[in-house]
Amino acid sequence: MATAPLLDIGAHAPVPVNTGGIVAVHNLGFGRSTASCSCGWAGRRRHLKAAAEQDAWVHAMRDGCDVSCPLVLAW
Repeated sequence: MATAPLLDIGAHAPVPVNTGGIVAVHNLGFGRSTASCSCGWAGRRRHLKAAAEQDAWVHAMRDGCDVSCPLVLAW
């Protein structure tokens, strides 16, 4: 029977601190949803809220920003 090797917890690098912004989707009705971030990024105006949500998630993954909770804000 093989045993798993022991992991040295101290050998791992610390988790980096987020230096980006917070991204959210502003829903202003049909055809008027857009994603924007506190780091200065702004997405295109989208017809569908789901497309703006995808823009927000892609920006967060690509640029290291956090996603707001809740993601969609009604203005």
